[in-house]
Amino acid sequence: MRLDLTPFVLCDPICSGLTDKQQAFIDFVLGQCVQQGVEELDQDKLSPFLRLRYNAFEDAFAELGRPDQVRALFVGFQRHLYERRPGVN
Repeated sequence: MRLDLTPFVLCDPICSGLTDKQQAFIDFVLGQCVQQGVEELDQDKLSPFLRLRYNAFEDAFAELGRPDQVRALFVGFQRHLYERRPGVN
């Protein structure tokens, strides 16, 4: 199943409180979802995403924060994808 992100204004509220590097990672993940399908949002995909984007976990954590913060970022933004927004059907 492909995820249609067209009706979402992704940076509201997803971007609020994120660093530029965190937002770039979320954009990367969303791009993978558009290309590969919504299954890419599975929590088991976090490690492969980090390796694909940063090559090493140490580099990812240096840019995104501690491992628990990175997991919270990955899981946390997803709830915004499925929230109903005023004026969006």
